[in-house]
Amino acid sequence: MKLHDFICTIAARCLGWAVMTMLERVPMRIAGTRVSIGVARMAGWPRVLALALLAGGPLEAGWVWEQAGRQGGPGSRAHAVVVWTGREMIVWGGSPSGASGGRLEPSSGGWSAMPVAAAPGGGMAGGMAWTGEALYVLYDGLFRAYETGPYSLDGLPDDWQYAHFGAQAPEGAAGMDPDGDGLANDGEFGLGTDPNDPTDGDGGFVRLRVTRTVFP
Repeated sequence: MKLHDFICTIAARCLGWAVMTMLERVPMRIAGTRVSIGVARMAGWPRVLALALLAGGPLEAGWVWEQAGRQGGPGSRAHAVVVWTGREMIVWGGSPSGASGGRLEPSSGGWSAMPVAAAPGGGMAGGMAWTGEALYVLYDGLFRAYETGPYSLDGLPDDWQYAHFGAQAPEGAAGMDPDGDGLANDGEFGLGTDPNDPTDGDGGFVRLRVTRTVFP
Protein backbone atom coordinates (compact mmCIF):
# COMPACT_ATOMS: atom_id res chain seq x y z
CA MET A 1 0.00 0.00 0.00
CA LYS A 2 1.32 3.42 -0.98
CA LEU A 3 1.90 6.03 1.69
CA HIS A 4 -0.80 8.29 0.23
CA ASP A 5 -3.36 5.47 0.29
CA PHE A 6 -2.38 4.53 3.83
CA ILE A 7 -2.83 8.09 5.07
CA CYS A 8 -6.20 8.37 3.36
CA THR A 9 -7.33 5.09 4.93
CA ILE A 10 -6.35 6.23 8.43
CA ALA A 11 -8.06 9.59 7.92
CA ALA A 12 -11.24 7.85 6.78
CA ARG A 13 -11.22 5.54 9.81
CA CYS A 14 -10.74 8.50 12.17
CA LEU A 15 -13.62 10.37 10.55
CA GLY A 16 -15.77 7.27 10.81
CA TRP A 17 -14.99 7.00 14.52
CA ALA A 18 -15.92 10.65 15.04
CA VAL A 19 -19.26 10.11 13.33
CA MET A 20 -19.97 6.98 15.35
CA THR A 21 -19.47 8.66 18.71
CA MET A 22 -22.59 10.70 17.97
CA LEU A 23 -24.66 7.72 16.89
CA GLU A 24 -26.34 4.79 18.57
CA ARG A 25 -24.20 1.63 18.97
CA VAL A 26 -25.59 -1.69 17.69
CA PRO A 27 -23.88 -5.00 16.88
CA MET A 28 -23.43 -5.75 13.16
CA ARG A 29 -21.16 -7.75 10.90
CA ILE A 30 -18.59 -6.33 8.49
CA ALA A 31 -16.48 -8.64 6.30
CA GLY A 32 -17.60 -11.60 8.41
CA THR A 33 -16.43 -10.02 11.68
CA ARG A 34 -18.89 -9.07 14.41
CA VAL A 35 -18.18 -5.49 15.41
CA SER A 36 -19.97 -2.82 17.39
CA ILE A 37 -20.56 0.21 15.20
CA GLY A 38 -22.65 3.35 15.20
CA VAL A 39 -25.89 3.50 13.26
CA ALA A 40 -27.98 6.67 13.10
CA ARG A 41 -31.20 6.76 15.02
CA MET A 42 -32.74 8.28 11.92
CA ALA A 43 -32.46 6.97 8.37
CA GLY A 44 -30.54 8.87 5.76
CA TRP A 45 -27.01 9.99 4.96
CA PRO A 46 -25.49 9.70 8.50
CA ARG A 47 -26.15 5.97 8.48
CA VAL A 48 -24.80 5.57 4.95
CA LEU A 49 -21.67 7.61 5.78
CA ALA A 50 -20.85 5.63 8.93
CA LEU A 51 -21.26 2.28 7.18
CA ALA A 52 -19.28 3.38 4.13
CA LEU A 53 -16.33 4.63 6.17
CA LEU A 54 -16.14 1.52 8.33
CA ALA A 55 -16.46 -0.85 5.39
CA GLY A 56 -13.47 0.70 3.65
CA GLY A 57 -11.14 -2.15 4.56
CA PRO A 58 -10.94 -5.53 6.30
CA LEU A 59 -10.93 -5.65 10.09
CA GLU A 60 -8.76 -7.99 12.12
CA ALA A 61 -10.82 -11.08 12.93
CA GLY A 62 -11.68 -11.37 16.60
CA TRP A 63 -11.02 -7.72 17.44
CA VAL A 64 -13.63 -5.10 18.24
CA TRP A 65 -13.56 -1.48 19.45
CA GLU A 66 -15.82 -0.30 22.25
CA GLN A 67 -15.81 2.29 25.00
CA ALA A 68 -14.26 0.98 28.21
CA GLY A 69 -15.03 2.34 31.66
CA ARG A 70 -16.00 5.80 30.53
CA GLN A 71 -18.39 6.55 33.39
CA GLY A 72 -16.61 8.19 36.30
CA GLY A 73 -13.22 8.18 34.60
CA PRO A 74 -10.72 11.01 34.17
CA GLY A 75 -11.86 13.91 32.02
CA SER A 76 -10.65 14.49 28.48
CA ARG A 77 -6.96 15.40 28.29
CA ALA A 78 -3.98 15.41 25.97
CA HIS A 79 -0.48 14.04 26.61
CA ALA A 80 -1.54 11.95 29.61
CA VAL A 81 0.64 8.97 30.50
CA VAL A 82 -0.77 5.49 30.98
CA VAL A 83 0.59 2.28 32.55
CA TRP A 84 -0.73 -1.25 33.06
CA THR A 85 -0.06 -2.74 36.51
CA GLY A 86 -1.11 -6.30 35.82
CA ARG A 87 -4.51 -5.68 37.42
CA GLU A 88 -5.58 -2.22 36.36
CA MET A 89 -4.78 0.67 34.07
CA ILE A 90 -3.58 3.96 35.56
CA VAL A 91 -4.00 7.30 33.77
CA TRP A 92 -2.21 10.35 35.15
CA GLY A 93 -1.53 13.95 34.21
CA GLY A 94 -2.01 15.55 30.85
CA SER A 95 -3.34 18.89 29.73
CA PRO A 96 -5.45 20.69 30.80
CA SER A 97 -6.27 18.39 33.73
CA GLY A 98 -2.84 18.56 35.38
CA ALA A 99 -2.45 16.75 38.70
CA SER A 100 -5.29 14.27 38.44
CA GLY A 101 -5.95 10.79 37.14
CA GLY A 102 -7.72 7.52 37.71
CA ARG A 103 -7.45 3.73 37.82
CA LEU A 104 -9.55 1.44 35.63
CA GLU A 105 -10.33 -2.13 36.68
CA PRO A 106 -11.11 -3.82 33.33
CA SER A 107 -13.32 -6.69 34.49
CA SER A 108 -15.82 -4.36 36.16
CA GLY A 109 -15.19 -1.30 34.01
CA GLY A 110 -15.12 0.80 37.16
CA TRP A 111 -12.89 3.80 37.68
CA SER A 112 -11.28 4.81 40.98
CA ALA A 113 -9.78 8.24 41.58
CA MET A 114 -6.07 8.66 42.18
CA PRO A 115 -5.03 10.64 45.28
CA VAL A 116 -4.02 14.23 44.57
CA ALA A 117 -2.54 15.24 47.92
CA ALA A 118 1.22 15.86 47.49
CA ALA A 119 0.95 14.66 43.87
CA PRO A 120 3.14 16.10 41.10
CA GLY A 121 1.54 19.10 39.46
CA GLY A 122 1.85 20.68 36.06
CA GLY A 123 -0.11 20.53 32.87
CA MET A 124 1.56 17.37 31.63
CA ALA A 125 3.24 14.43 33.32
CA GLY A 126 6.86 14.14 32.26
CA GLY A 127 7.16 10.36 32.42
CA MET A 128 5.72 7.43 34.32
CA ALA A 129 6.72 3.85 35.16
CA TRP A 130 5.22 0.97 37.12
CA THR A 131 7.68 -1.12 39.16
CA GLY A 132 5.28 -3.88 40.19
CA GLU A 133 4.59 -2.15 43.49
CA ALA A 134 4.58 1.59 42.90
CA LEU A 135 3.83 4.17 40.25
CA TYR A 136 6.73 6.58 39.66
CA VAL A 137 6.10 9.92 37.98
CA LEU A 138 8.92 12.21 36.87
CA TYR A 139 7.69 15.78 36.66
CA ASP A 140 9.21 18.64 38.60
CA GLY A 141 10.89 15.99 40.72
CA LEU A 142 10.40 12.26 41.23
CA PHE A 143 7.17 11.15 42.91
CA ARG A 144 5.69 7.78 43.64
CA ALA A 145 2.22 6.48 44.51
CA TYR A 146 1.38 3.05 45.89
CA GLU A 147 -1.40 1.18 47.64
CA THR A 148 -1.03 1.13 51.40
CA GLY A 149 -1.41 -2.13 53.32
CA PRO A 150 0.45 -5.39 53.96
CA TYR A 151 1.76 -5.47 50.37
CA SER A 152 3.25 -1.97 50.42
CA LEU A 153 6.78 -1.84 49.00
CA ASP A 154 7.68 -5.30 50.33
CA GLY A 155 9.62 -6.42 47.25
CA LEU A 156 6.89 -8.60 45.74
CA PRO A 157 4.76 -7.64 42.72
CA ASP A 158 1.32 -6.63 43.87
CA ASP A 159 -0.43 -8.57 41.09
CA TRP A 160 1.24 -11.81 42.28
CA GLN A 161 0.05 -11.18 45.83
CA TYR A 162 -3.46 -10.33 44.66
CA ALA A 163 -3.59 -13.47 42.55
CA HIS A 164 -2.65 -15.73 45.48
CA PHE A 165 -4.14 -13.94 48.48
CA GLY A 166 -6.64 -11.34 47.33
CA ALA A 167 -6.65 -7.69 48.34
CA GLN A 168 -4.09 -6.70 50.98
CA ALA A 169 -4.33 -9.88 53.06
CA PRO A 170 -1.87 -9.95 55.99
CA GLU A 171 -0.78 -13.51 55.13
CA GLY A 172 0.24 -12.28 51.68
CA ALA A 173 3.09 -10.08 52.94
CA ALA A 174 6.59 -10.95 51.76
CA GLY A 175 7.83 -12.41 55.04
CA MET A 176 4.78 -14.54 55.82
CA ASP A 177 4.59 -18.32 55.37
CA PRO A 178 0.87 -19.15 55.04
CA ASP A 179 1.37 -22.78 53.95
CA GLY A 180 3.80 -23.50 56.80
CA ASP A 181 6.44 -25.18 54.64
CA GLY A 182 9.31 -23.09 56.01
CA LEU A 183 9.58 -20.88 52.94
CA ALA A 184 8.21 -17.33 53.10
CA ASN A 185 6.23 -15.75 50.30
CA ASP A 186 9.22 -13.95 48.83
CA GLY A 187 10.99 -17.31 48.54
CA GLU A 188 7.93 -18.91 46.97
CA PHE A 189 7.82 -16.12 44.41
CA GLY A 190 11.51 -16.54 43.58
CA LEU A 191 11.13 -20.29 43.08
CA GLY A 192 7.85 -20.00 41.19
CA THR A 193 6.02 -22.22 43.69
CA ASP A 194 2.55 -21.94 45.22
CA PRO A 195 2.61 -20.01 48.52
CA ASN A 196 -0.59 -21.77 49.62
CA ASP A 197 0.55 -25.34 48.91
CA PRO A 198 2.90 -27.01 51.44
CA THR A 199 3.35 -30.04 49.15
CA ASP A 200 4.64 -28.27 46.04
CA GLY A 201 8.24 -29.34 46.63
CA ASP A 202 9.83 -26.13 47.87
CA GLY A 203 10.31 -27.60 51.36
CA GLY A 204 13.04 -29.87 50.02
CA PHE A 205 15.53 -27.07 49.50
CA VAL A 206 18.46 -26.83 51.87
CA ARG A 207 18.76 -23.48 53.64
CA LEU A 208 22.10 -22.32 55.00
CA ARG A 209 22.65 -19.59 57.53
CA VAL A 210 26.04 -18.02 58.22
CA THR A 211 26.61 -17.71 61.96
CA ARG A 212 30.30 -16.85 62.01
CA THR A 213 32.84 -15.80 59.42
CA VAL A 214 36.50 -16.74 60.02
CA PHE A 215 39.24 -14.97 58.06
CA PRO A 216 42.69 -16.59 57.79
